[in-house]
Amino acid sequence: LAVARQLCGVSSPQCVVDQVNLKTPRVGTGFPWHQDASFLKPVARGKFEVNGGVNAVIALDRSDPGNGGFAVLGRTHLAGEARELRDAYDTSGASDELNLFDETYHICETLNPGDGIFFHPMLAHGSGANASDRRRRIATLWFVGQGEESELKGGRR
Repeated sequence: LAVARQLCGVSSPQCVVDQVNLKTPRVGTGFPWHQDASFLKPVARGKFEVNGGVNAVIALDRSDPGNGGFAVLGRTHLAGEARELRDAYDTSGASDELNLFDETYHICETLNPGDGIFFHPMLAHGSGANASDRRRRIATLWFVGQGEESELKGGRR
């Protein structure tokens, strides 16, 4: 929580989503490009829009391009929300064919267990399939501010 407050500027962060994404060896499917803010329920979405938010991914196993590692499209949060995907996420990958996001700054960092990435809820991200013989698990936490002013202010930073 200190990172959310001190480095990301989110005052009084509250976790509104916690999940583990599992990719089994040679079976784990990819996640098409998307923005997490599009999936916030109305109360959390309202708090995000007023007080900002930040998401965190924590590797539980090694995560890299070979096993469907977590990837981001840098700077895409600056363009705001891709409304075409709101409440219409398609895990088949068909949404990627819409070319909604600029892929110029595609980054897939290698993460070791315990490594984390903090990112803006409007930053487009996803992952490839796990074609390796290694599992890939990551924990994902979504935080929104709870009433004090935040530097992220619902969108751009």
